[in-house]
Amino acid sequence: MKPHKGLVEKIYIQGFRSISHEEPLEINLAPLTIFIGGVGAGKSALIRGLALFGEILCGERPQSFNPSSDIYAGRKFPALLAYYINEEAIETIYRLNNLVQYFQPQQALQLIQTFRDAKVSDVYAPVLALELDALGEYLVLPFVDVKRVIGKRRESLRQIATTMFAELSAVAEQHLKALSHLCNFVEYSPAVIELLPPVYRGVPKAFKSSPSYYYYSLLTRYASDDEFRNRFRVYMQKILGFEGVRLQVGEEGGQLTLKLELYDDRLGDWVGLESMGSSIRHIIPLLLSMSLAKGGGMLIASNVGCLLDPYSAKNLARALVETVARGVQVVMSTPREDIIVYLLEEALEHLGEDKIAIYVAVRKRSLHFYKLEPGRPLRGPREALEELRSRGYLHLIA
Repeated sequence: MKPHKGLVEKIYIQGFRSISHEEPLEINLAPLTIFIGGVGAGKSALIRGLALFGEILCGERPQSFNPSSDIYAGRKFPALLAYYINEEAIETIYRLNNLVQYFQPQQALQLIQTFRDAKVSDVYAPVLALELDALGEYLVLPFVDVKRVIGKRRESLRQIATTMFAELSAVAEQHLKALSHLCNFVEYSPAVIELLPPVYRGVPKAFKSSPSYYYYSLLTRYASDDEFRNRFRVYMQKILGFEGVRLQVGEEGGQLTLKLELYDDRLGDWVGLESMGSSIRHIIPLLLSMSLAKGGGMLIASNVGCLLDPYSAKNLARALVETVARGVQVVMSTPREDIIVYLLEEALEHLGEDKIAIYVAVRKRSLHFYKLEPGRPLRGPREALEELRSRGYLHLIA
């Protein structure tokens, strides 16, 4: 499968984490987008901002948003995030034969009509706009060109929506459901398993209030899917060297649970999640997400491969590029120069230079991201790294 443009082509962030209201950030995303930079440079603002998009599509609410830490400088003015979605994906979603799988015919026709009305309006854009305030309340509006609507007006999206988008606001929840049903999206957080409260036998559990609940919901949905299980088994064998995998996803006491065991050839026995080393516990959520992600969807990975040995890191880079090649958009950060080399090597060979975007996070007075844009075509990963070095970027990597 040829790499697609990516589900999200651009993200606009204002007043979120280290990104101020006065200096919003706008980043174009490629099928494979890599953020690099030192500790505290601001990479997590982009990663978490995109993770909220995944939570909206999978759980229909931004579960991991924390007003006390995620609103810029503790201000009362809401944080604003806008996700520019691939227009081809939107057009596919709003076909009648797709909508009637999830809605009654009358509802489907209403959604199509409001979508068409939005398209002919002055403020249309294939954008999912998310506003979050200091009380943790949020508003999601589809098909709103945020920059055109808000501009420099010191009003919240909620205030503007009540006067300008009454009809769209009334059916926004249905539009969100349409998007969430038809967009396959998997968010990845490197400690998603480790941070879940442990129960007996080391089986992690996801409570409904947990940001990871929808992640487990996806695991539950695809737990018996042969393609997912075979892909996960291959990743465990090629990247970590385990020949056998036992994965059980179920429910215990009304909460979703995950149990994972790997066959250790050296011990000649099965080893449970609670007995695994930190490097394995760190990488397993990413491998699960890579196995779950489907074409047309998106995968976000933070601090990729920070605990892996060089051989495993190279195999992981190859697997990530293969994931992009089958139509999954990958947006990631990594602190390791060797993984950047491996990714560039694989991506230049199998994807092409136009499918890769590398951004370096630099914090001066405010957060800035600089894109790697060599003046000549890249002939290999070493040239890309030399370009990064010549601009003083690589010393930022932890």
